[in-house]
Amino acid sequence: MATVVSSGKYRILGFLAFTGFIFYCWLASLGITDRWGLARYSLVTVLLVLSAFFRPRGYLRGIFIYLAVFAALQYWHWRLTQTISFSGVADFSASMLLVMAELYSATLFFLNLFVAVSPLKRALRSPSEDLSRLPTVDVFIPTYNESPELAKITALAACNMIYPEGKVTVHILDDGATLEKRQSGNAEVRRKARARYEEFKQFCREAGIRYHTRRKNEHAKAGNLNSALEKSHAELVAVLDCDHVPTRKFLLKTTHYFLKDPKLFLVQTPHFFLNPDPLERNLKLFYAAPGENEMFYRSILPAMDYWESAYFCGSAAVLSRKCLETTGGFCYDTVTEDAETSVELHAKGFNSIYLPHPLVCGLAPDMFVNVISQRTRWAQGMIQILVLKNIFLKKGLKWYQRVCYFNAMFFWLFSFARVVFLFAPLFFLFFGLNVYNASLHQVLIYTVPYLMTLSITHNYLHGDVRWPLFSEIYETFQSIYLLPAVLMTFLKPKKPSFKVTAKGDTLSENQMSAIAYPFHLIFWLLCFSMGLCVYKFIHEPFYRETLAVTGCWVLFNITILFFTLGVIYERKQTRKFHRAKAWGKISVVAAKRTFQAKLTDLSWTGVAFRIDHFQEEDVNLFPGARISILYRDKGGEELEIPVEVRYLRTLRKKRGQPQPASITVGGKILLDDSIASIRKKVSFVYGDNERWERFWKMKTRRRNTLYVLFYLMRNASLWSLRGTLEFFASGFRLLKNAIRRIFIHESRKPPRVITPS
Repeated sequence: MATVVSSGKYRILGFLAFTGFIFYCWLASLGITDRWGLARYSLVTVLLVLSAFFRPRGYLRGIFIYLAVFAALQYWHWRLTQTISFSGVADFSASMLLVMAELYSATLFFLNLFVAVSPLKRALRSPSEDLSRLPTVDVFIPTYNESPELAKITALAACNMIYPEGKVTVHILDDGATLEKRQSGNAEVRRKARARYEEFKQFCREAGIRYHTRRKNEHAKAGNLNSALEKSHAELVAVLDCDHVPTRKFLLKTTHYFLKDPKLFLVQTPHFFLNPDPLERNLKLFYAAPGENEMFYRSILPAMDYWESAYFCGSAAVLSRKCLETTGGFCYDTVTEDAETSVELHAKGFNSIYLPHPLVCGLAPDMFVNVISQRTRWAQGMIQILVLKNIFLKKGLKWYQRVCYFNAMFFWLFSFARVVFLFAPLFFLFFGLNVYNASLHQVLIYTVPYLMTLSITHNYLHGDVRWPLFSEIYETFQSIYLLPAVLMTFLKPKKPSFKVTAKGDTLSENQMSAIAYPFHLIFWLLCFSMGLCVYKFIHEPFYRETLAVTGCWVLFNITILFFTLGVIYERKQTRKFHRAKAWGKISVVAAKRTFQAKLTDLSWTGVAFRIDHFQEEDVNLFPGARISILYRDKGGEELEIPVEVRYLRTLRKKRGQPQPASITVGGKILLDDSIASIRKKVSFVYGDNERWERFWKMKTRRRNTLYVLFYLMRNASLWSLRGTLEFFASGFRLLKNAIRRIFIHESRKPPRVITPS
């Protein structure tokens, strides 16, 4: 399974390449000392700009990376030797704080260049072997405080998976109804746990699923999985979060890899989400721009797979029981048991692969506060692994695996750099501290090309799955809350505890997030500092060059914060089950006639389809009509889905034609809550992996920075402005209520009555 060339005959070539790279780095570090140095630096910058348009591949990709490294090293030679202020303790401290933040970003930049040198894109293949040879599988669905309805849908989808009969056992691992909870001294906790226990037991009995619970909630999710490992015996273990619904071919596309490599411990697939995250929903970008998770699952993990470092992501994966037994099961020393377990198994010499194809459909956190909770746990877990496991000294890991894991963990320090970049220009504006000792001429020669290099390189490596400026927005709205959590984890690495991320939340009206106030305060502080910058630019001509650079910096921060205010102003979300675009041919039976149609969107409760060349006299469709949809699933079974028509919409109308040429019909799925009906609905809604593949690829669009900025200003600026106005309105309401409590409440107090003793 090795993908990295490491045989003996290539060691000489590797040594020559390494020594050549060292010489190249030395040449780049000479800096711009004469006109030839300036010409060399300018040529590299021009080549990088041209590369942004032509996107070189293969060996040319390596040349592009060399050019990016050269440009970055030229900047850093100048940055470290000429721009650090030594005029005083305060100046030096502020300057070094900014240098540390920049060094963090540069280190991450170089690590990313190494990891992303050659992403491995594996094709999705079916097993070539006899299906009877496929290994047995235990499907684990851990759940804690999530809705039982989510776990039931996932469990029945697992029962529907195409696989040799008798080789799959589905398990629901319920940590929400442990014996400790069912015997709790809190009456409400006891009542809910017992009701949950009885509901799951009855469901599992009817569906032929095994139900597990424990005495105590020890070691969180890892403990839950380990408890089930002791009570099962299949060769492989498939782990699915309770909101991750598998397609019918999930096992068929993943398990056959274990027959080819006895040392394979993991086949990981991406976490594909049907619903938008808060940025996509609140700024209305779900169908336009790639989401936050897509950069990781479509660019970074394939790159790590090349370096044999793809790791377990907690769900949508199949693992080898034999390999897990060597570590005593899933590790639980950190709150990210998935990555921790992968580190241990890679250190023991086992292999992993990543399939970049969506084979499960899950739910992303709906609310801003839930996103912060989830990212905090990820950040704390990765820092715990970095501190407690010490991957640089851990025996068994290959050197490139150490680099890849360090890159994944080091990334979560972005909150430090992002906060410094937000406040660094204010050090000069408010306190006169010289944090960046450079003239406008030097900034134009060194800093601007360097920033262009970072942007061009990021867009070259990840432009299909991450638009420009989106990383800044995502990191900014997380950084304020992640920074304290990360610092506390460094100080007390064993303190963080596992917290389940809430999914499927609804919101009855637009409202500002409960944890949004710090961002508004920072935004208005930056606006005030911008005004101060303009004032000083007019009245202090000696500092105009520095003030011009500082003003551009503050203006950029204000722009990012402005769109962040739109993210944290939550849009109304009333759907419990989200609709998503869908494709596929179906047959529709209406008024005893059958005709062909095409799916347009789909959810757990409803469906919409398009009828082309529709004539009203042929089929009598109207709101309230009962029709049937005939659909052939991936297992070859024809399903009949009863639907009640809710609406009809004309799509287009040709000139001179009395009836529409095409209409869209939307309706409610009428299947009941029986096990057989739910299994049929699961197969219809979630069973087709090709549908999710097409949906996933639909959002791949490479855009330049100017386009993204214009798009955000056009589509998201009004919503951000509305969030700003809501902040003022909420502040006014708080002030009004405070005045009312102080004055009106005091005047209405009843007279104090003193009773004699």
